[in-house]
Amino acid sequence: MRFRYKGKRYKINLFPFLVLLLLLVVLIALAAGGCRKAKAPGETPASQTESDPVSSEAGNAPLMAAGTLLSEPVVSLPEPEALPAGSLSDWNLILLNPEEGNALSTELEMERVQFDDQWVDSRAADAYQAMCDGAAEAGFTLYLRSGYRSIATQEANYQKSVQREMEAGATENEAIRRTNLYYTVPGHSEHHSGLAFDIITPEYHQFVYDLDERFATEEPYSAAYQWLRDNCARYGFILRYPEDKSVLTRISFEPWHYRYVGVEHAEYITSHNLCLEEYIAMLKEAGR
Repeated sequence: MRFRYKGKRYKINLFPFLVLLLLLVVLIALAAGGCRKAKAPGETPASQTESDPVSSEAGNAPLMAAGTLLSEPVVSLPEPEALPAGSLSDWNLILLNPEEGNALSTELEMERVQFDDQWVDSRAADAYQAMCDGAAEAGFTLYLRSGYRSIATQEANYQKSVQREMEAGATENEAIRRTNLYYTVPGHSEHHSGLAFDIITPEYHQFVYDLDERFATEEPYSAAYQWLRDNCARYGFILRYPEDKSVLTRISFEPWHYRYVGVEHAEYITSHNLCLEEYIAMLKEAGR
């Protein structure tokens, strides 16, 4: 290349500069290629073979329910094939809770059988009897305090609770708020399904009577509670309202309240520290 400067002619050879520029481009390309890990034939990326564990912190998870997700789940759902077989339409996976849309307007049709003067869905009866037998072998006698409850009965119980709170000095709104901690609005109660079992011991029923957290905290009753908590999933039951899930269930801790869902579902829910709301949301996400 030639050019003129102050009346003089100059000549510059650009070839060495072009060679250096080409070498620089080659070095950059080699460095970029070395940063990529080669994938072996047939290898699946790690992101497709590993699932993040489900969050067990109730405070970090959104309120969710079957058919009604109040917000997107803040959990990493397992792959659909990792979930037990089942769908949202299965009789044993019905979700009744305080959320709008998860309620009954009429009674369910079911055959019922009786334990301790209480009625339950006959399809869960064998499982409950097996659990009673297992508890007896461990030295505990189970007592069914409450099972199936009609919508009309729930309405009467609900109103009694509200009235009791008002007689204790609460305003009507406060009485309703307190009642909602332990009673669901008629139509929304799990007891309408015949799959909810309020389980205590005859001793607790006789000497304490009121259903409260003493069943989980006071001896000798707490030993029976611990056995139920540790073994219920083997028979297809879950602790329906765990202490750390009340943000999701909208029901305070109830150590006596167990729900039949079937063995596979119960074992999955228990082993992953889920409540039923979270599990139903997973099935919904999986398109079940």
